[in-house]
Parts: sequence; structure tokens; C-alpha cells
Amino acid sequence: MILVAAAVVGLPVTLALAATPAVFPPGAGQAQVQAACGPCHAVTIVTSARKSDAEWERTVEAMITRGARVPDEDYDAIVDYLIRNFSAP
Repeated sequence: MILVAAAVVGLPVTLALAATPAVFPPGAGQAQVQAACGPCHAVTIVTSARKSDAEWERTVEAMITRGARVPDEDYDAIVDYLIRNFSAP
């Protein structure tokens, strides 16, 4: 986590900014996610998202309808990777 200190109207303020990974975490499905999401999205767009299992499934489906190239054999690996690494708390 990165802490940023600032003074607002003379009062000290500390903001906590969550560090968002600039690379996809290693693991099963990483290469497939990079190949499917990387052509259109910065890594941080994906790594900063926190979604439920159903939301990740809907997101991947929506990206496919918009042109993401996700081979049928990679679909489960991609969804599983996103859920495992970027699920909502």
C-alpha cells in the first residue's frame, strides 16, 4: 500500500492508495488472460477490478461479444484465473 500525505486547508491528511499490480499475477490462466485482455486493456484495468464469480463470467462474456478472442478451450481457465485473483471481498 502507498501512503500519500497532503495538507488540505492547513490540516494534515493521509490517503491510503491501494497498490495495483502492473502485471498479472503468476498462475494457471495467466497467459490466457494476457492474450485475451491485453490487446485492449491495460493490466491495471483488470487487476484493479474486484468482482463476484458471476460478474467475472458476465464480464468475459461481454468482452467476447465485443470482439475479445477467447478460444472455447481457454474460457474456463480465464474465468477461473480472474475469480481466483480478483474476486470481490
